[in-house]
Amino acid sequence: MAERNLLEPSDHALQAIASGTASEEAHRLNLLRERYITDGIAGPGEPLLRALVLNAWHRSRISEVNPDKRRLDTFVPPRLEARVLRAALPVLRRLGGLVSGTHSVVMLTDGQGVVSHVEGERSVRRLLERVQSVPGASLAEEACGANAVGTAIEEGRGVQMWAAEHYIEGFLPFACTAVPIKDPITGRILAVLDITSRAEDLRPLVLQVVQEGARQIMDSLLQEMTRRERALLHYYWEALKRTRKGGVIATNGETTIVSRRAMEFVHAQDYAALLSQAEEALRRGGALEQVITLSTGRPMRLSVEVRYDEGEYVGSLFHIRPVEELAWDTESRRTSVPSLERAPYARPHGPPKRTDSQQQPAGHLAHLVGVTPAFRRAVEVAQQALERDIPVYIWGEPGTGKYALAQAMAAAIGRPARVIDCAYARAEDWRRAWAEAQVVVLRHVDLLPPRLGPLALDLTGEEGSGPRRIISTGCKRPFARHQRGHKWRLLQRLAGISIEMPPLRQRKEDIPLLAQELLRRHGYDVHLSLEAMRALTRADWPGNVRQLESVLAAAALTARGRDITLADLPRELAEFFRGPSLTRWEEAELQALREALRQARGNRRKAAVLLGISRATLYRHIERYRRMGIDVDL
Repeated sequence: MAERNLLEPSDHALQAIASGTASEEAHRLNLLRERYITDGIAGPGEPLLRALVLNAWHRSRISEVNPDKRRLDTFVPPRLEARVLRAALPVLRRLGGLVSGTHSVVMLTDGQGVVSHVEGERSVRRLLERVQSVPGASLAEEACGANAVGTAIEEGRGVQMWAAEHYIEGFLPFACTAVPIKDPITGRILAVLDITSRAEDLRPLVLQVVQEGARQIMDSLLQEMTRRERALLHYYWEALKRTRKGGVIATNGETTIVSRRAMEFVHAQDYAALLSQAEEALRRGGALEQVITLSTGRPMRLSVEVRYDEGEYVGSLFHIRPVEELAWDTESRRTSVPSLERAPYARPHGPPKRTDSQQQPAGHLAHLVGVTPAFRRAVEVAQQALERDIPVYIWGEPGTGKYALAQAMAAAIGRPARVIDCAYARAEDWRRAWAEAQVVVLRHVDLLPPRLGPLALDLTGEEGSGPRRIISTGCKRPFARHQRGHKWRLLQRLAGISIEMPPLRQRKEDIPLLAQELLRRHGYDVHLSLEAMRALTRADWPGNVRQLESVLAAAALTARGRDITLADLPRELAEFFRGPSLTRWEEAELQALREALRQARGNRRKAAVLLGISRATLYRHIERYRRMGIDVDL
C-alpha cells in the first residue's frame, strides 16, 4: 500500500528550515514564481524548481487560474462515501490532537479536492478562513492552481508544497503536505488527507504523520472489504508480481481490478467478451488459454485462471499479453487495401438508395454509410483530400471508424498500399513499407513506441523517396497544446489535412442505417423491431460503431425469430427504450451538456463556461434531467 502513495517532499524548504536559511529560500522561490507568472518560464541554468511544481504551474496557467487570487471562490458540497468517512474520521480526530500546539491543522477533502473536515490549531484555521479554505471550498488545481491537495490528485501521489511553490497569492503563507486515499481495489482516489501549517512552522515529522494517517485509513478500508474481495485482491497482487510484459485483470463479476498494462490493451467494450471467457473457464473447472482479437483489432494471448478460497469461488484472473508474431505482413496486404479487414461501416456493394433528405456523400467514398452533418463533413473533407498530395490524419474516439475511412481513401487512390499498425510494428516493417508501397496507412500512430519515434520522423521527412501518400489514424488531437516529443512532432507532420471522426452519440440519425448495414454485412437475415431500434438510437454508445456492431452480432445470434427485440439486447440498452421520451430540442440540449462535461473532464464550472451559461443554470439543467431519470454525467 505504501508504494502507491510515495510522497515527494519539498527538500529545499526542509533543508533551508534546518539550516536557518528559510527566508532566503522563500525569497528565491518568490523570484522564480514572479518570473514564471510574467514570462512563463522559471529560470535558466541549474534546475531551480522541482519538476512536479513546474508541471503544476503549467497546468495552472493552462487553466487560466489568476495567480493574484487571495481567496478561494469555487464552492460545492463535498462528496465522501460513507465507508471513507467511517475510516477517516477517527484518524482525522486523532491527528488533530497530535498536531495540537504545532501551529498545524489536519484537513480531509473528497476525491475531487473539496474540503470536507478541518481539525487542529485554531490560529491556523483562522488563517485558512481568511483565504476561504473552509469546508465546501474546492482545492482542485483548475480552481486554485498548484497546491498540495489539488496537485496530489493530478499526480496520483503524495505531494508537499511550501510557500511560493503554491500558485495563487493566498496560499503563499502556508506549507501543505497531502496524500491521496485510494480505493484498495480500483486504485481510484476517494479522498485526500492533508496537514497544513504556516510556512515557517514546517517540520520534517509531518511527512511521516501524513503517510501513517493515510495508511491507517486505507487499512480500515481494506478491513471493510468482504473476505471474497480481500482474497481476490490477494490473488491479483500475486499475479501482478509474476507478470512482466502482460496485463492482469481480476474479477468476480461485480468487482473488477485492472492493472495499468491491461488498460492499454482492453477497452470497455471488451469486458463482456472477457466475462464470457471466465464463464467458460468455470464450466471447464480449470484454466483456459487461447488467442483472441480485442476491439482494437490487435491479437492477444489470453489465459484465464479460476480461483477459490476455502472451497468458495473468489473470482477469475485474466493474463493478457501481445502475440509476438503477428500476421499483418501477409502477401495479400502488400499490394492493395481492399483485401484488408473490412471497415465497420463500409458498404461492400455500392451506395444504398436513399431519399433526397438522406443523400450519401458523393464521389469515391459514397459507400460509407451516414447522413448526419458531422459525418458528411468528415467524408467531404476526405473526398477533397484525395485530390491533394499531402498527408492526411484521421482522429477521434476508439471505434468511430477512422480506419474505415483510411481504408476507403487508400482504395480510392488505387496504388500499391501497405498498412502499419504503429502500436506494434517493427523498424523493418517501416523501412519495407517505405521502400515498396506508394500508399502507406499508419494505424494507431499516436501509440507509436518512443524507440521508433526518430525512425518515423526520418522516413516521413524524406523528400522525393518513399510513398506518394500517407494516411494515418489515431485518437489524439494532432495540435494539442504544450505537447512535445517525437510522437507529437510526428502527429503534427502527418496532419497536413486533419479529419475528426464524430462519435456515434453525435450520429443518432445514422444508427438505423448502420444497424441494417452491419446485419446485412455479417449475413444475418434478421430485422430490428421498432422497440429495439428506438433503444439503439437512444443509447449513448461509448464504444461507438464497434460497440454497435458487437451488440448487433450477439443479438442476431440469440434472436428467436426474424426480428431482434428488446429481449435480445443487453439489459442496459433495453432500459433506454423504457426511459422518458425526449423532444429533438431536449436531445440536442442533453447532448450539448454531456459534450461540455466530457470536454471539461467532469468539471462543472468549466462546462458552464464552455456552454456560455452560469453554473447555477448548468446545475438546474442537470437536476431537471435527473428528475426524468437521466444521468447527465456519463
